[in-house]
Amino acid sequence: MRIRMMARRGAISIFLVLHLAAVALWNLPACPLRARFEGLAAYYILPTGLWQYWGMFAPDPIRDTLTAEAMAMDAQGKLHRFGFPKIADYSFWAQIPRVRFSKFTCNLNEPTLRVHREFAARHAVRQMNLPEEAFPVHVELNYQLWRSPPPGSPPIDPLTPPIQILIESYRFPTIAEVRS
Repeated sequence: MRIRMMARRGAISIFLVLHLAAVALWNLPACPLRARFEGLAAYYILPTGLWQYWGMFAPDPIRDTLTAEAMAMDAQGKLHRFGFPKIADYSFWAQIPRVRFSKFTCNLNEPTLRVHREFAARHAVRQMNLPEEAFPVHVELNYQLWRSPPPGSPPIDPLTPPIQILIESYRFPTIAEVRS
């Protein structure tokens, strides 16, 4: 019984040390230590969603608003749109488990998250419920960016359309490829 308790404490201690080391390493600014071990830490940090983006912090946080959408052109030339969920679409209590929505949107353009972008494009096409005869489908992941005025400046006209930024394009020849 005592050996089992010691083994459990040892396993928890090892996990905590590795977890804290990975998070600390990931949050270091660009330096040789981070460059050397970042790939190793990524195997833990990225799938668990624990990464941080330095642009969220002072002294110069991101001021613009980003949303993500997918636009698909089907075989008949019809255009279909899917807007990825935004935290503002939910009530206060419903926002709590969805706190990472905005983080996902901001990080879609990160070069290392190529697999996430393709997964997002497949998800969007599945949500569009396109029939089998609509394939092949060409999908574009886009950002919609709304500029925020600098502090002390007059507000921007709320009817100003967002800036469209292409993230990546995909072509799915069959419905089976979307479902895989």
